[in-house]
Amino acid sequence: MRLLYIFLICFIACLSSQLNAQDMPVEEPPLLFDNYQIFLKEPVEKIFKIEYEKTGKPIKGHMTEDKESIILQNYNGKDRVKITYRDTEGQKQSMSKSKCFIDPYVPL
Repeated sequence: MRLLYIFLICFIACLSSQLNAQDMPVEEPPLLFDNYQIFLKEPVEKIFKIEYEKTGKPIKGHMTEDKESIILQNYNGKDRVKITYRDTEGQKQSMSKSKCFIDPYVPL
């Protein structure tokens, strides 16, 4: 009988600790890098908009001097990005890149 009470108390203690662990809020991890880089297939003349594809939230970014890549300044490192731009022929186009094609950027 005594063994049954001990087992019951241990079971309730474990169960309550599991329930408390599920109620704790999960914090967003900090960004791993300050800047990320997207390499372009062809040079771009002007960038109109950089945003997250799902939410439409804007992302800060600028084009490099050679106009062959874009540096993202507040990218979270995990979502797909949509870029609206004007190509060298003057046509407005858009493209989207998944996180697999967005690389960390460390200035030299």
